[in-house]
Amino acid sequence: MVSLSTVRTTKTPETLFATEPMNDSMPVILIVEDDEDSRVMLKILLGTWDYQVIEAENGEAAVQIAEEFCPDLILMDVKLPHLDALDTTHRIRESRKVSGVPVVLLSGCAGANYRDAASVAGGNEYLVKPLDFEELQNILGKYLHH
Repeated sequence: MVSLSTVRTTKTPETLFATEPMNDSMPVILIVEDDEDSRVMLKILLGTWDYQVIEAENGEAAVQIAEEFCPDLILMDVKLPHLDALDTTHRIRESRKVSGVPVVLLSGCAGANYRDAASVAGGNEYLVKPLDFEELQNILGKYLHH
């Protein structure tokens, strides 16, 4: 097992794993997004707000990376390959190691039934795309005190 104090992200075929030193004083956010452009945009945005980022391209990888690196928050797209965000969130909530990590689900669907399903799965927040960056920043501030 590698500690966060000795890792940063590097791309492998299915996921992005950590491999360079990180700053222990900055909160770590796991971005779970299969669209590379969206992932890069979020990574750059969060970096400008002084957050560190680790990444996963699908739900199965997200569970594995979350358990290994214990992020401070998970930002996850609802539509993911291999394991959708609702099932991924449910697995995270069942994990003793990361069950308390806040999960913010991101979706292009604004309907109440989508929000309700996200809440039942264990999501803490639900944001509709395109993202309102001020709303995202407020939610991050609610869960990450830095």
